[in-house]
Amino acid sequence: MKHSRPTLRGFTLIELLVVIAIIAILAAILFPVFAKAREKARQTACISNTKQLGLAFVQYVQDNDEALPASGGGTDPAAPACTIVASPSWVLAEHILNTTSACPSNQLPVQNGALYPYVKSAQVYKCPSDSNADGDTISYTMNSRLSGMTDASVQAPSGCILLVDENTVTGLGHVLDNGNFAAPTTDLASGAPNWNDLPTNRHTDGAVFSFYDGHSKWMRPERLKSANFDPAANP
Repeated sequence: MKHSRPTLRGFTLIELLVVIAIIAILAAILFPVFAKAREKARQTACISNTKQLGLAFVQYVQDNDEALPASGGGTDPAAPACTIVASPSWVLAEHILNTTSACPSNQLPVQNGALYPYVKSAQVYKCPSDSNADGDTISYTMNSRLSGMTDASVQAPSGCILLVDENTVTGLGHVLDNGNFAAPTTDLASGAPNWNDLPTNRHTDGAVFSFYDGHSKWMRPERLKSANFDPAANP
């Protein structure tokens, strides 16, 4: 008695094309979702970084006669001399040319800054979404109007910006970053901002802002008012 083998039936070309089309559709739907989730996680990490730095500011103020550190300063490496502000700065002013500065002390702007003893981690100064390839070691910049100010001079701690997730000035062959930003003198929505380190838009067209009372949050820069940068104001 002969037994016939069962006939194995494979996929037809049309069936394979249908499967491939379904996979492509699912990928088109899911990949942006995964990318958005990944960026959301990075944004959360950035908020955590600025909260840790905000706490370090609080500890520094408590240990230094209720006064804030300087917001930064320095000169471009193309200049003959490298000048650093005399008072302790939250980060040592950095002007990095391919990660090598004209001033040797500028090679460690984070570790030599006033806050590092409280933070003890250079990673806290860098936003995980900051893909700047020019060798910059910090992603945040301090409100220059708070430089050296006393704690009592800040009238509205919950409304006063301390740190900004910055878009560093690049394209000069090196990174130009002195640790602070010139706060806008007019509301950003008016179209006449005055910054030297703009807020970034790497977090879904927004930036992380840290306030003087220690809280941090994502915001679109145009929502801020000039009073948010003035320690004497009550926005």
